[in-house]
Amino acid sequence: MSLNRLADALTVEIGKIEDVELRHLSETVFAIPTILGPFLQQPASRQNHHAFPGGLAMHTLETVGLFEQLAQVGQPMAAVDIDIGRVACLLHDLGKTLPLGNSADRFAHERAGREFLAPLFSILAQRRPRHARLLDYLIGGHREERGSSRLLYTVRQADILSACMNNEAIAHAEGQRDGDFITLRTNGPERRYIDPLDSREAS
Repeated sequence: MSLNRLADALTVEIGKIEDVELRHLSETVFAIPTILGPFLQQPASRQNHHAFPGGLAMHTLETVGLFEQLAQVGQPMAAVDIDIGRVACLLHDLGKTLPLGNSADRFAHERAGREFLAPLFSILAQRRPRHARLLDYLIGGHREERGSSRLLYTVRQADILSACMNNEAIAHAEGQRDGDFITLRTNGPERRYIDPLDSREAS
């Protein structure tokens, strides 16, 4: 997907945020050239999912879309929490655009993102204290504070599902079959995806 199409898709997702303060926060973050440029151009990871130029934006947009779908499972999530979840998904990998977020520590990008966003969350807290606290928790605070919520699990599962979908698609295209499994060999951890052959196909 071209940079222009990624940028347009980002604008569309931000436009879906109904809460004025949350939409303004998202617009403010992605109006920063040193954030938007790397966000649109960088891979989401070096040796894992969406490891290609533009992968960070693509993974982020997929995560938002999956979150929106998962939020409707069972009793639909409250509109305000859907907005908070949308913003959390948009910002969950923001730290990967920052120098401190590129270390080998798998959670370094969360810490870098939280630190960068802290002043903006402080401003948000003046008008939307619950929103600000939830966003901080969803983006990285859950690593430090015990507890959970439907909102946290929905954001995290959307993130995981996007990564899994990309890796599994690559495994099917490039992986090696070993019985019921297809293995994706990378410089990082080996990933195996179960895909049993139909006995009729094997014969």
